Amino acid sequence: MSVSAHPVLRREREWAEAVRALLGPDADLVAVSRWIPDSRAYANDDRIAIVRFRDTAGAASGGLETAAEALDRLHRPVDHVVEESWEALLMPRVEGNSLEFALTQLPTRERLRVLGRVRRELAHIHAQGVAHRDLRPDNVLLRPDGEVEIVDFDRALIGEPRRTALADWVGIGPGGFSENAFWSLALFTLVPRSRSLGRRVRGLVRKPRSYVHEWAEPASVVPDDVRLLARAWSIAQLSGANAPGQGLAYYAFTYRGHHLPGERPWDLRWEAIRRAVDFEGKALLELGCNMGLLSCYALLHGARSAVGIDRDSEIVEAARLVAQALGVQPELRQVDLSAAVEWEADLRGADIVTALSIVHWLPDPDRVLRFLGKHQEVIYEGHDPLDVEKKRLESVGFRKVEVVLESERGRFVLHGRR
Repeated sequence: MSVSAHPVLRREREWAEAVRALLGPDADLVAVSRWIPDSRAYANDDRIAIVRFRDTAGAASGGLETAAEALDRLHRPVDHVVEESWEALLMPRVEGNSLEFALTQLPTRERLRVLGRVRRELAHIHAQGVAHRDLRPDNVLLRPDGEVEIVDFDRALIGEPRRTALADWVGIGPGGFSENAFWSLALFTLVPRSRSLGRRVRGLVRKPRSYVHEWAEPASVVPDDVRLLARAWSIAQLSGANAPGQGLAYYAFTYRGHHLPGERPWDLRWEAIRRAVDFEGKALLELGCNMGLLSCYALLHGARSAVGIDRDSEIVEAARLVAQALGVQPELRQVDLSAAVEWEADLRGADIVTALSIVHWLPDPDRVLRFLGKHQEVIYEGHDPLDVEKKRLESVGFRKVEVVLESERGRFVLHGRR
């Protein structure tokens, strides 16, 4: 297979063509569905488009007709665009920050007020015979005027008001049980600094389990590369590399119409990095590679070599399966950056080094920062405020530091160059 015909690159071109037709060439990817393969949200300055490929969405999604009807019932302007291979909902963009993003700045009393506003908004939605069924903090926007707006109706159902209310308040209703009901949102909102508590409570209802894919077609015709990815995600979910005991992989990933669940969407992160960083002809070193997706994607986008390291032997094995599935050959090693051994000499020589959310967890973060400073280019994610993290990179010699993206947790991914 030629590189240009690779499924990853082919789908990237298809997304670009669909979004260009709807919003123009400068739209940003702002959300990726956690439930439906190949369903994303893009936005420009004044409009947002929920775009879904019709060939891989599967029966579980039922298309966007129901979401369009739900928005119409709520008197929200929406256009349902249907093309041969994709469909979209085109809507005005709503200004505001997600509740998930705002929680760290809200005192307890204000969080209670926000929940009261969500309750009133839900009552209005249910009176129109609509159940949202996906009440996560990132689907609640806090508008500049102080009101809330519930968004993203791609899992909505239409029904009798009392049944739709039951579906959203406790998660029981048409379409089966949903753990993203109001009680779960309230728990997350009132104890935002204790995510593990929320997971443990949800675990009383839904215990973490290893990954089992519900194939859209008979298992006998599932491609070998998809099977390899499913094995990799099973290993990642059971390893201690992300959330020990929680059954979560670090990244959610959709490939060839199959969705592999995780804590955060890989495509949302990659799209921003790809637009900001040129990998063509460069040697990449990925510190804390986890499942190795960045190394693999860099190779698909022209990097001449990639080395990924992680301290967890199980996650390195998962990364090898991912690389095999995607048909690329990064060098993957088990290396502990907190070890007393001299690992720096063996890892020098890359043109670009990545350190995404790893320095914060190390007992000697300055050691890794000094190592980063010996290179020409870095992609870096820290946990502290933007000005603090920019100064860290500048202190080790990076004169040009630019923001690549702000994550769903309010952390900044930075691109540093000398």
